[in-house]
Amino acid sequence: MTIQEAIALIDEQKPNTVPAASKLRWLGELDWEIFRDVLLTHAGTVPEFTGYPGDMSQEDREAAVLLAPAPYDSMYLYCLESHIDYENGETARYNNSNAMFRTVFDAYRNWYNRTHKPLSGTVRFY
Repeated sequence: MTIQEAIALIDEQKPNTVPAASKLRWLGELDWEIFRDVLLTHAGTVPEFTGYPGDMSQEDREAAVLLAPAPYDSMYLYCLESHIDYENGETARYNNSNAMFRTVFDAYRNWYNRTHKPLSGTVRFY
């Protein structure tokens, strides 16, 4: 899923007034968490990741593929939905969407841990 696909899907599923720049920032924060806490803790080829600049053009957003593959890419939509619910002060909806996000994120992390060799030695988290 690309950044633009995620933003377009959430805007279609959950009409909102949150600027695209905020959604881009939230997606970037999630991919940093995935990169740091999941991908870098395993041996093998790690994709290069430098984040998403706030002034990213429409063309760049259409080309930039998010780190988690299908079927786990639904976590991006749940992440955006939970942030939007939080911004709107909708606590019950936030709790539901955040629970769905955490469920998919945990499933992705567990799948990655099962299918990729961990780094040997001490792993340090920063």
